[in-house]
Amino acid sequence: MALIRLKKLLKHDVISIINAMSQAFGTSVAVQDADGKYVLEHGDESFSLRYPIELEDGILGWVLGNDEQIASVATLLSHLAYREYEKKMLSVETLERYKEINLLYTISQKMASCLSPEEVAQLAIQEVLKLIKGNSASVMLLNEDTNVLEFIAVSGMASSSTLLLHAGEGIAGHVVFAGKGVILNDVHSAPDFIEDAHQISSMICVPLQVEDKTFGVMNISSQEPVLYTAGDLKLATALATQAAVSIENARLHAEQLEQERIVKELEIAREIQQTLLPDSTPEIAGIDVAGMSLPAKEVGGDFYDFIPGSEQHLGVVIADVSGKGVPAALFMALSRALMRANSLHDTQVAQAVMQTNRLILECTTSGLFVTLFYGIVNTEQRTFRYVSGGHNPPMLFRNATGTIEMLEADGIALGVLDEIELEEKEISLETDDIMVLYTDGVTESINSHEEEFGEERLCQLIQEHHALSANELIHKIEKTVMDFTEDEPQFDDFTLLVVKMI
Repeated sequence: MALIRLKKLLKHDVISIINAMSQAFGTSVAVQDADGKYVLEHGDESFSLRYPIELEDGILGWVLGNDEQIASVATLLSHLAYREYEKKMLSVETLERYKEINLLYTISQKMASCLSPEEVAQLAIQEVLKLIKGNSASVMLLNEDTNVLEFIAVSGMASSSTLLLHAGEGIAGHVVFAGKGVILNDVHSAPDFIEDAHQISSMICVPLQVEDKTFGVMNISSQEPVLYTAGDLKLATALATQAAVSIENARLHAEQLEQERIVKELEIAREIQQTLLPDSTPEIAGIDVAGMSLPAKEVGGDFYDFIPGSEQHLGVVIADVSGKGVPAALFMALSRALMRANSLHDTQVAQAVMQTNRLILECTTSGLFVTLFYGIVNTEQRTFRYVSGGHNPPMLFRNATGTIEMLEADGIALGVLDEIELEEKEISLETDDIMVLYTDGVTESINSHEEEFGEERLCQLIQEHHALSANELIHKIEKTVMDFTEDEPQFDDFTLLVVKMI
């Protein structure tokens, strides 16, 4: 009402209309404000009637005269006053909206510079307490693993809160569940309210939402009773929306940085792991050897190795660690180092593997295990002594008959039992005989029809291309398997080792 002054309504054209009406009624008209002061006089004439100029539930002033028809003058001025009031209110509301928008824009810029959800949340509650009356505020995010709302920013008395709420529990839990803000001017009258360590009388709770996902709440509360309005709720919701976007962006930024860090570390781990594999093949008279390993992920659990002995002896080993990723890669590095050390120390193939098993169990409690095949080629006597620790039996191509034999031997994986028994076998080898050692990533590769490459295809491939060198045969097998799987992702490490007698 203070926005409207009656005297300002009586502009020249309005006064002209009143005078015209006065002449038409044949009576004088005067106008007083609410305090009884004349804002439109008409001589010293006295008046017997007066009619109110009304606005909303109040009276702006009076129209005075001696004829009941002057009531229409009061109606006219009441109408003009209401029109002016509407214009003023629209102007005030527009200015308020502009201030709010400008404020939210400024706050959003500040939030955009925050690099963590905690920074954004702390800034949000600092700003909201400047805009909305209260002596405490907090931001709670929903832990998706535990379904519990956890504080990430507090101000005022909220710092002493001990609440442990799940989605759907308490005011905050209800807001998360419903995805809609609430005003509680008397919190104790709300059935969902749960008493906390600090006492409050009134509060506003609004959701933190991005699109249709609600992942937290912002609370504003007062120890003394406050009459929060729909405007306060609207402003808190707008600020919470800005905060939610910034928190989500900060979380995504943090996740991206963490992902980049992991990728970088995996790249380094892959480079280190590659250095653990043989960087060249040994040149020993009487045999042609080659090996390769292709991890399914950045790092793998497969390994192969050439272990030199005397001029006539070469140890070959291929292994497959259970599991994937970094744990398997670390276990692989340990297993390879122990196997190599024990092989160089003990020329008995079974003893070397059994000692490796004992040390693996002493060095780790990871629960991983490794299947392994190890043997020593004697190029002078043209023999091969070997054991298997639960690994895929290698394939032996006999050039004299064109047939494939499986190099089987009893034994179990390493890293399971303290003491194991391994069956040690020895075979004779002839010129152009070929041993192909592999992990199950080769034979279990799957195509788009969910068909495995399988042992039969590998046998046939070796028979058809036995004339190739060891290195050429490895690349032929690799290309054939990759062509078979086409664009299907590699799900397991792919490792091959070939020994060809020459």
